[in-house]
Amino acid sequence: MIGFGINVRGAEAVAAQVDALRAREATLASGLPPAALSIACASANLTDTLAASLNALTPALAQFGAEGLTPFVPRWHALHAYAGREVVLLEQGVERARGIATGIDATGQLLLDTPDGIQAIAAGDVSLREAQ
Repeated sequence: MIGFGINVRGAEAVAAQVDALRAREATLASGLPPAALSIACASANLTDTLAASLNALTPALAQFGAEGLTPFVPRWHALHAYAGREVVLLEQGVERARGIATGIDATGQLLLDTPDGIQAIAAGDVSLREAQ
């Protein structure tokens, strides 16, 4: 199962929240700023945008079906916003684990370096946050 979201409107409020967090915490994970489709391409049609997004996924899904996750792991590690940071893993609002995010394994499990050693995390509903 995969999922992704497209901000159609309202990215300004999210961007302001991200900027405020970054101003308070210099070590906050960096990344691209939030954007909204209505700003990036005001004339975009939602149906066409969804179709183009799904069409762009088709080759990657075919590769995943044939080769598994392994070919995607290096890129995932290169883009992992929390790499090398202390994080807290929440499951349904309850702290489940805390440690340094080191990446994912070949099966897609999140790897956390904890005081008890490397923990591989596989869960259906998790929320990862930088530790405070």
